[in-house]
Amino acid sequence: MSRRIACAAWAILASLMFSAPARAQSDCAAVDNTNRISGRDLCFVIKSHAGKLANSNPALVVFLHGDTSSGGPSDYFYAYAERFADESTVAVAMIRPGYYDGARNQSGGSDLGRRDNYLPEYMDATASALEALKAHHKAKRLIMVGHSGGAATTANILGRHPGLVDAAVLLGCPCNIVAWRNRRASPGSSPWSRSMSPDTVIDRIAPTSSVVAAVGERDTNTFPALSREYVEALTARGIKARLLVIPGAGHDFDRSVRENPEFIAAIREAIAGAP
Repeated sequence: MSRRIACAAWAILASLMFSAPARAQSDCAAVDNTNRISGRDLCFVIKSHAGKLANSNPALVVFLHGDTSSGGPSDYFYAYAERFADESTVAVAMIRPGYYDGARNQSGGSDLGRRDNYLPEYMDATASALEALKAHHKAKRLIMVGHSGGAATTANILGRHPGLVDAAVLLGCPCNIVAWRNRRASPGSSPWSRSMSPDTVIDRIAPTSSVVAAVGERDTNTFPALSREYVEALTARGIKARLLVIPGAGHDFDRSVRENPEFIAAIREAIAGAP
């Protein structure tokens, strides 16, 4: 098989592996702020958990999934978010541009093959959707919990839209895109030239925002050093930030992460606005 044919075959295989299913829906004609929310010219699929609110100005915590580079639905935060909804908190899991959930509901935009897709316009669209959610729920605080690419998105929004996010918990964040791609040093770890890198907007983050950078002790994808360096850069800028290394955990959002008491506590403290 010639190199040209092999490359063509790989391109076809990649499109089959990473493309959303043909029946995925991205129609935003009926925005209800519970299942879909608009952000600029994009429609975002969301899963909302409001519970029986006793507070007219609740906290709003939004969960953003990772790149899910192996393919398939990206809704692993749907059930997890629910545990943080109570009488004073609305919890929402949001599907990033071009990704879809298990019911084949797809957010607008493209996932760009699930790589190099942290585009500035997607950061702005996501921020717009967050603003709409915050206004809809009359939320007093906005907390973000992002994993991997969702953490990078959150960190980008912290600097690109200062003051929008009050507190963030970043799990396995590739917060320096150049360093991340260089440290991967493995087949397929080519530079990402389209993506916005969180380390370039640190100096614009509002001093009132706080960040917990959580990372698995055995994370060989986004490496503990990246989170440590990001926290150091934040604290040097006067931003309240701390590092949380999760013992025995890797990069995936598996039980070792989602049931880790310190990780759960970090989210609850962010919601409460704990010092």
